[in-house]
Amino acid sequence: MMIKQKAGISDVFIVIITGILLIVTIIPIWQMLVIAFSSPDHYSADPYHFVPRGFSLAIFAELLSSTRILRSISISVLVVCVGWFGGIVLTGMGAYALNKLNKYRIPGRKILFKMIIFTMFFNGGIIPMFLWFRNIQITDTLFSLFLPTLINTFYLFLMKNYFSSIPEALEEAATIDGYNHFQILFKIIFPISKPVIAAVSLFLIVQYWNDYYFAMLFLNDTKLYPLGLILRNAVIDRQMIVQTVIGDQGQLSSEQYNMALVIVSLVPIFMIYPFIQKYFVTGIMVGAIKE
Repeated sequence: MMIKQKAGISDVFIVIITGILLIVTIIPIWQMLVIAFSSPDHYSADPYHFVPRGFSLAIFAELLSSTRILRSISISVLVVCVGWFGGIVLTGMGAYALNKLNKYRIPGRKILFKMIIFTMFFNGGIIPMFLWFRNIQITDTLFSLFLPTLINTFYLFLMKNYFSSIPEALEEAATIDGYNHFQILFKIIFPISKPVIAAVSLFLIVQYWNDYYFAMLFLNDTKLYPLGLILRNAVIDRQMIVQTVIGDQGQLSSEQYNMALVIVSLVPIFMIYPFIQKYFVTGIMVGAIKE
């Protein structure tokens, strides 16, 4: 028998607040779509409207015909792929090693854990990093876009805690079959750790796709600029897109270029997230719980 419960004042209040937050979140996104998909003539005549007028894809055609935009997208995709693969492999190896230190009660493990956690709050700073990168001659190269963040302490402990929840019997059986630690990690641990790998993957992909800070610090060659830095410059200087990326804007508005750029930068994330969201919550919940 179903028992119906009446909504209390607190429930109504929560629904109202949630609805207001939803509207506040959706309106800017909708306005961005309206600006980007309106025809240049209609937008110039009336920039403030709530539905697209004279629906047009001209602005996207202009953007995607730009050699520099296409190059920046390809650079961002390359950085994401390399950073994601390197981050997952190195973080997984580090998490597995830390889990073994804890399992076998290796002396000094607590000091090591504290030293690693210390890096979550303090680091050497930007100037030493820049000097180091310059000394090893990776400034003005794509290596500077992913090397500083290949291993993240939070992701490391997230995976370490998840690995600790895997039954030890699996590893013991693999050891009896003659597997070494690398084989156990890549053939057994990784395949059954899809939730935490999906969660960390989403973090890494979004991080590398949206990053512009390291590109701004370490890159002087504009041909190596990723999409994130192009978008950052466009937001700061509205005419930058017209003058240095696309060329003469003609009748098209620079504001429309900015909105179209934002949409282009969001599309890959929207395409990836639905495929890994089912693992995301599980990975975060299990990996975040310390036994």
